[in-house]
Amino acid sequence: MPENNVDISQSLDNLTEILNGMDSYVYVTELGTDKILYINEKLAAQYGAKVPDVIGKVCWQLLPTGQTGRCSYCPLEKLEKYPDKVVSWIHSSKITGVHYRKTDRIISLGGKKVHLQYAVDISDLITAEEALKKQLEQQELMTAVSQSFISTDDTPVLVEQALNLVGNFMNLSKIVIAGLDEKKEFLSRRFGWANNSAGVTLGQKLQMPFLPGNIIYDTFVEKMQPQVVCNDTEGYRDFEYLAKFGVKAFIIIPIYITGKFWGTITVDDCVSAREWDYSDINLVRLIGSVISELISRGETEEELLQMSSIVDSSPQCIAFVKEGGIPVYVNQGAVDLTGYSREELLRGGLYSVFDEETSRRIRDEIKPAVLQARENSFEVSMIRKNGEVRTLLVVCYAMSSKVRGLGIIATDITEKRRLERELVKAKEQAEQANLAKSNFLSRMSHEMRTPMNAIIGMTSIARRSDSMERKDYCLDKIDSASNHLLGVINDVLDMSKIEANKFELSYTDFNFEKMLMKVINVVHYRMDEKKQEFVVRGERDVPKALVSDEQRLSQVITNLLGNAIKFTPEGGKISLLVSNLSEEDGFNTLQFEVRDSGIGISEEQQSRLFRSFEQGDGSVSRKFGGTGLGLAISKNIVELMGGRIWVESEPEKGSSFFFTIKARSGTAVPKNLIHLGLNWKTLRVLAVDDSVDVRDYFSSLSDLLKMQCLTAESGAEACSIMERDGPFDIIFVDWKMPGMDGIELTRRIKAQYGENTVVIMISAAEWNTIEAEARQAGVARFIAKPLFASTIADCINECLGIPAVPKGGGERETAMQDHFKGCRILLAEDIEINREIVTTLLEPTGVVIDSAENGKVAFDLFAQNPEAYDAIFMDIHMPEVDGYEATKMIRASGIPRGAEVPIIAMTANVFREDIEKCAAAGMNDHVGKPLDLDEVIDKLDRYIRRKE
Repeated sequence: MPENNVDISQSLDNLTEILNGMDSYVYVTELGTDKILYINEKLAAQYGAKVPDVIGKVCWQLLPTGQTGRCSYCPLEKLEKYPDKVVSWIHSSKITGVHYRKTDRIISLGGKKVHLQYAVDISDLITAEEALKKQLEQQELMTAVSQSFISTDDTPVLVEQALNLVGNFMNLSKIVIAGLDEKKEFLSRRFGWANNSAGVTLGQKLQMPFLPGNIIYDTFVEKMQPQVVCNDTEGYRDFEYLAKFGVKAFIIIPIYITGKFWGTITVDDCVSAREWDYSDINLVRLIGSVISELISRGETEEELLQMSSIVDSSPQCIAFVKEGGIPVYVNQGAVDLTGYSREELLRGGLYSVFDEETSRRIRDEIKPAVLQARENSFEVSMIRKNGEVRTLLVVCYAMSSKVRGLGIIATDITEKRRLERELVKAKEQAEQANLAKSNFLSRMSHEMRTPMNAIIGMTSIARRSDSMERKDYCLDKIDSASNHLLGVINDVLDMSKIEANKFELSYTDFNFEKMLMKVINVVHYRMDEKKQEFVVRGERDVPKALVSDEQRLSQVITNLLGNAIKFTPEGGKISLLVSNLSEEDGFNTLQFEVRDSGIGISEEQQSRLFRSFEQGDGSVSRKFGGTGLGLAISKNIVELMGGRIWVESEPEKGSSFFFTIKARSGTAVPKNLIHLGLNWKTLRVLAVDDSVDVRDYFSSLSDLLKMQCLTAESGAEACSIMERDGPFDIIFVDWKMPGMDGIELTRRIKAQYGENTVVIMISAAEWNTIEAEARQAGVARFIAKPLFASTIADCINECLGIPAVPKGGGERETAMQDHFKGCRILLAEDIEINREIVTTLLEPTGVVIDSAENGKVAFDLFAQNPEAYDAIFMDIHMPEVDGYEATKMIRASGIPRGAEVPIIAMTANVFREDIEKCAAAGMNDHVGKPLDLDEVIDKLDRYIRRKE
């Protein structure tokens, strides 16, 4: 019981750490009073407080605005009317300028309804939306300017119209285009625009000297710089003359015609200082470039067609098509956009870039309408010369030059539409993620409280009971609930590692079959409870040992088998199939399939199955439980192993989960499963089972173990084979078979052949339920299904008088006790119950343990008798002197033994950076809490034996 309580406390601390580490703001308030029941550190810090100082306070009293009641935007009034609803909304803080997406709901906590709010910072998304909006508005502005430039109005009017569009768009006070006089001595205003509605005028037309020393001359003629930008004229000596005219901020861009300086375009803000950004400067530069071409052109439309450079600088596609459909002009933008040369476009026509339906629409509908003086704009898909499809916004209107036809301006909006789709998708995903995480927090509350309730309840029952049998029952339930709670916490920790990109694999050489046996031992009792049939089958070419992450691979298999058990009804069937798809460059591509006859999964549910914080269906959590993290974690593990995971399923027809990994063949397996002292070629074995999978497995073993093995599907067939072929050395008999069962068959075998034939019973049932009857009938040994080659080989060895290799448990403890007897270790641990747990766990090993309640005491004990200690187990978080500092003190003590004594961290800090920090402090190794006895013994064995 003490161990379990510690595990629970540590698990809850870990969950609080996860919530505090999330990049989110979470709080829970009491309905009616609005008092804060829970708040994570990130939100408390935003109010300039620590969590304990905020708990119990009214939420709106934390605001610095002198709030006297609930905020006007608070959704609680709506939630109190409709408690089952979830409210998701955007809130922009006037104080911090940060934008939040908040999700509010009412949940049950400790038997009463409370208000839960989960908020995330979406300022980056809002900023991206604003930037995109500005980019799209600038594109629309350039379209409007370009349209005006293909009309037949005179140049001054065109320039004035363009300046008006730009001025209003950029919210300017003035725009001035200044040009040099004939002698190139003065700059004077040629065109201008002023925001008259704001009381701004252009003022008197002045001449400004254009000589060396003047900022315009030096910048654009001497230094050839691209612009002059000032965000605030106040305090700048060079700009005093502009400040006198009320200019607060400005941009000046040079205008060049035929490569020579002609003048400038200046945009002014006379209201306030202004932070010009890159898009502002680029827009003014582009307008200046286009206006420079406009100024250099003639007054007529015919001159426009001859001087294509006017619009060649535009990134848009600009073209002129005669009334008969023949193009007479296309700009460089059309060439860049379509991928065709100018000659190809003029020769083949613009229709060549559209499909047949679009060409018909332009020819029969749009063109006649435009020629009747009605402007028309539309979106269309264009096919570039390389086959790429782009989306265009096309504006067509009638030209009134000497040659009637269509003016066409086409803007590539492919990226715009893609960004719009991505923004919509991002919003939807953010909303779904918020809702999923909110549901996850609610589900986590249930998943934590259910085992907690069992632990607290069973502890109370055990304390009041005088019956040892009743106490053992309660302890079993507490152990089960504690393991479930630990599994929930481990899932959350793994998901936290994944989201922080700190999830890593640890590769070792391990016995693959033994790993499978451990997994099956973990889940098999749950199959027994539901009377489910379980089959394991591995292809012959699957390596017996692998180099991979044993723990993580077993985690994936355990998760898939656990789901199969959960969603398969009583009496159903579950299979685990392993095959080797290929071997290339030393790597095997292994495929695992977990097949069940359960409830199945719809296509819609499958699409969400491997997402974080989600389950296939919300009703699944309510009916079957679970955090919804297992498959997301499994997907990450499988992908790190170079594979993929997927599912094939139909509702009510069961499911098959597949995953692949890449792994090298290992060496961690005995070369000979069967003892070399046996003559296998003469060993005769008979396997009797009504399952074809079991019979096939024994047939494959006959090749692997080099023995003679026949199979029979029933007791009657087995009797016939024995009458025909004589007695067998060993007979494997299934317990439950149609007709003659295994017990009756054993009686007949013993009656006919006596002790010359060894009978081994195989069954998925518990041995203690059939042992008495089976032993009376003459059964010598028992093997539980599913079957493994090493288990069968060990059983044959034992039956023929050769002991099997010890696998662990008491045998291992006995071996370790002999090995560690007389050894002494120092345990630094501040929590008494943890010291008791370690001492009790290691008691069978014979190790003598000295305990220290903090790092200082540990150092003093070591310094008093350094040669006495074979190793030190060091906790990290301790009062006075922690584990890191204590280790450094021992290493730097100058004591010879201090430099070499093995120091092993024993802590709940299990992230990679924690392990690295332990190593940096001078520790040799690391053991995570809660403790695994096998791992602790492995560490002792490694470092204490190293001393010898």
